[in-house]
Amino acid sequence: MALKTFLDPAAISADGLARFRREAGAAGRLKDPRIVTVHEVGEHEGRPFIVMELIEGESLEAFLRRGLPPPHRAAEIVRELALALAHAHERGVIHRDVKPENVLLDGEGLPHLTDFGLAREIADTERLTASGAILGTPSYMAPEQASGSLGQHGPPCDIYGLGGLLYRSLVGRPPFVAPSLKVLIKRILFDEPTPPRKLDPSVAVDLETIALRCLNKEPARRYPDANALAEDLGRFVEGRPILARPPGRLERLGLSARRNPAASVALLALALSLAGGTGVLGVSLSREARQRRADDARAETARVQDEQRRARVADVLHRVGRAPAPGRPPLADKEALNTLVECRHPETVAVLSRELKALAAELASVRREQRLQALPRPRPQPPKRTARALDRGGHAPPFRPALSCPIWSRGSVLPSPGSAHRGASPS
Repeated sequence: MALKTFLDPAAISADGLARFRREAGAAGRLKDPRIVTVHEVGEHEGRPFIVMELIEGESLEAFLRRGLPPPHRAAEIVRELALALAHAHERGVIHRDVKPENVLLDGEGLPHLTDFGLAREIADTERLTASGAILGTPSYMAPEQASGSLGQHGPPCDIYGLGGLLYRSLVGRPPFVAPSLKVLIKRILFDEPTPPRKLDPSVAVDLETIALRCLNKEPARRYPDANALAEDLGRFVEGRPILARPPGRLERLGLSARRNPAASVALLALALSLAGGTGVLGVSLSREARQRRADDARAETARVQDEQRRARVADVLHRVGRAPAPGRPPLADKEALNTLVECRHPETVAVLSRELKALAAELASVRREQRLQALPRPRPQPPKRTARALDRGGHAPPFRPALSCPIWSRGSVLPSPGSAHRGASPS
């Protein structure tokens, strides 16, 4: 058995003594192997005392000071404490002071939870009067406790305490540390705990997720009860996927905005002002981009249409210009003419101009040959005969060449035959 009492009864107020007896009576109703059993609560010569189960071992704080446990060992310890608190919560008892000093490890290493709110105010006072350099309970205090909102004290306070205890077991320090109580309370209320993996990258991701969910500022965002926390820790120990998920960026931003409304409004105004200018620039750039895309689309469409026209022209030129239908000119095909007229691209026009000139010359040659073939051919005529003068008797003189001129030996011209008939005589 172990006996716990106060050395100086005069230091306890009447309200403190009444609260001591009420809370001690509540702890006496709890029967769980993970909770230090309270056998009797009484008073001797004005000094209150508690008779409880004796645990031969050391506190979890002393154990952690000698070195951090392996991840699975830390998860097992916190899981056992979560099951102990689940038993207490089911019976309407809230611990409100979960910390390594209030956890005892027996000879087999099993954790036992003790001091359900006993002497909590005296212990805190003693810690804080020592210049505030070494802080005990406030380092594991939930934000609703630090704010003084007594109406919000409930099982989530113990869930937060278990998260702080797991955090301490993973990285070797509480979630928040500060040089004074005032700064510590401010950090508990408004700051987010540093993720354990930033302090020690070897920490398991799942354990970090579990610890940070327990340490959420809003009670509703923690585990719904101690059993749910014990189940997730059991999943980690057994190598199964945990159910908790790390908060996303939007969720963290929303939580920060609710805790710091003034700063959030200022940041929002700045963001809106920047977004306004960026939005105008973005609209202008977007409009230019759309215009460029439309121009590119039109150019591509024109290019495709031009290629199609070129293909049609090449086909028509080959089909009509190079191999015209029998009996008609090369450009007599209306389809060919329409195709040639539709093409207005500069290159196509140049090609067509050359082709049209060649085809026009060919057409002119064909038409010229056709006109020549259409003219009537002349009939063959007999050769014309030369008329000769008749003599006085009506008889044609014998034919003699008109240009035959006999030459005398002296070079004089002989008289023509006609002159001899007219009685001319040589001299």
